[in-house]
Amino acid sequence: MFQLQLMTALGFLSLVAPPEPTPPDRLKLVEVGSARGAPGQTVRGSLPVAEDPDGSSIALPIAIVTGRKPGPVVWVDASAHGDEYGGPRALQDVVRSLDPETMSGTLVAVMIANVPAFRG
Repeated sequence: MFQLQLMTALGFLSLVAPPEPTPPDRLKLVEVGSARGAPGQTVRGSLPVAEDPDGSSIALPIAIVTGRKPGPVVWVDASAHGDEYGGPRALQDVVRSLDPETMSGTLVAVMIANVPAFRG
């Protein structure tokens, strides 16, 4: 019985076509929350993650810097603890210093990873 079920499952898997690989020269766009990467641009948005007791949304501020050429995707976040003010400021400087027209790959920057703690 087990062998029959296994053979049936394997037979089904062989009928499903594998996904087509993405060519290495094709840029994959990253979307996080309301921020959708665009080639050669820096875009900003937010990622809703929870609700306050009063029902208002808690969202993380996001910036996505997408280069013109494909490359790795890097996720960097700051302010995991509420009293860390230097991290968000430094990450803002990093995002501003990047030139998406000349870079490869994508940077996803979460400026404040713990909004309730940052608010105090």
